[in-house]
Amino acid sequence: MAGEFFVKGEKIVLKSNGLWLADGIEITHDQTKALFYRAIHWKPKNFNGPDTYYLTVGYETIAIEVEDTPFFVVAVDCGHQKWTATLTDQETIAIEAEMLEYRGGSLYVNISKTHGDRINAGYPWARFLSAPYHALLSHLEEDAEYYFIAIPGAKNRRANLLPKGSAH
Repeated sequence: MAGEFFVKGEKIVLKSNGLWLADGIEITHDQTKALFYRAIHWKPKNFNGPDTYYLTVGYETIAIEVEDTPFFVVAVDCGHQKWTATLTDQETIAIEAEMLEYRGGSLYVNISKTHGDRINAGYPWARFLSAPYHALLSHLEEDAEYYFIAIPGAKNRRANLLPKGSAH
């Protein structure tokens, strides 16, 4: 129908690896994916229920399924003075040590300071996709207790990612 962006009954899913699917078919159109990342919103869960994710484009809203997180890190710049991460919504944020967390075999950055208006007490983490994950971990160091990353120019420059001897 003219003037409608979403198809009635369409199931849109954001996979844990950052892929968008519409009725099981990958969305490959870059402008559509960029629009979806800018249009995603959610309401935090009530009691034990799941978070509700949705896309709002113009006057239309559609509920979507999100497998892990609605934000991903697509690039990192590990410069000499300051490290930055570019997110799927094209925002660039400074990486500080206390913002990084390694869990379940994945690396996340807390974006609550930069995206507080969009996350509305929801899930404040962006997951690193493969290329930026490996770029950041190329700076991994270790001591007797931890695997860590030392971030130049940060207040607390050491991000302890994983205690030695723990399960990955």
